[in-house]
Amino acid sequence: MKLNIALALIAASGLALAVAPASAQDSHSGHGAASAESAASKLPLRRITLYRSGVGAFERRGLIEGDANVQLRFDTKQINDILKSMIVLDLSKGQGRIEGVSYGSKEPLSKRLSSFAVDISDDPSMQALLGRLRGAEVSLKLAEGRELVGTVLGVESRQEPASKDAVVNVAYVNVLTSDGVVSVRLPQVVSFDLRDAALKSELNKALSALAEYRADRTKTVDIRLA
Repeated sequence: MKLNIALALIAASGLALAVAPASAQDSHSGHGAASAESAASKLPLRRITLYRSGVGAFERRGLIEGDANVQLRFDTKQINDILKSMIVLDLSKGQGRIEGVSYGSKEPLSKRLSSFAVDISDDPSMQALLGRLRGAEVSLKLAEGRELVGTVLGVESRQEPASKDAVVNVAYVNVLTSDGVVSVRLPQVVSFDLRDAALKSELNKALSALAEYRADRTKTVDIRLA
């Protein structure tokens, strides 16, 4: 049984190169990538209408046999216009049906980053990051070259004289070491390392999520056919 389908997009003319199907897969074939490529070719671009206003209409039309999932890829910045203007028509007179259209909506980056054990969603400073690591064992490398190992108790701000008539706030990190509690001026801390492997792994995962989000500039729209 074949489904005659037409897909129309009405959007800015600059979208013409963005609407090519990336893949389509027949759920009964089991041929993987070869099947997907074959199904994608069944919805070729048939008609383009450009208007003086700069708006364009792009129509893809073809026959789909069996159950299929046609995927279209668009630039992320275009997806809002696509969802407002795309029309999918079943021209098979009841021989098949369009089961739905969906797209992979991502949760906000800030929400995803805040779900990790180390929250870096607000681009924290070293002071803020150490404050969130209370209870974690760290290794602090100080400007004079020595290393301090201990558990972070917290970060505080103290007033110190900057001149005869002025004071400034200076951040201190308090660390519980084998010799007791030590307060270190944060400007003296050149770098620090997490001694907890699991916590360090969570921080790496958060950074990987950040890089992945920045690199992914496309969204996929799925058209499910039966």
